[in-house]
Amino acid sequence: MGRSRLLDEVAAAARGYTSADVEAFPEGILVGVMGMVDATVIWWLDQRDESLEAMVGRLSGHVTLVLQDALAGHGLQLDPTLELAPFVPK
Repeated sequence: MGRSRLLDEVAAAARGYTSADVEAFPEGILVGVMGMVDATVIWWLDQRDESLEAMVGRLSGHVTLVLQDALAGHGLQLDPTLELAPFVPK
């Protein structure tokens, strides 16, 4: 996808779920998430030390925690039991 496209996708999804000023989020948070995803997938492709489903579940949990913490820093609390539908830009 490329760095800027991924950051745009994450920001657009966040805007779809909240009225927060997502543009004000430090870009470093989104870049850090992208790095975590890249590193985890590369590690998994090299090691295959767990099932794909386990890796995806663990990674999505970690990404969710980072983004929840970033939103909380802007005064937004998300219900951890809420299941979000995929965001489809209009």
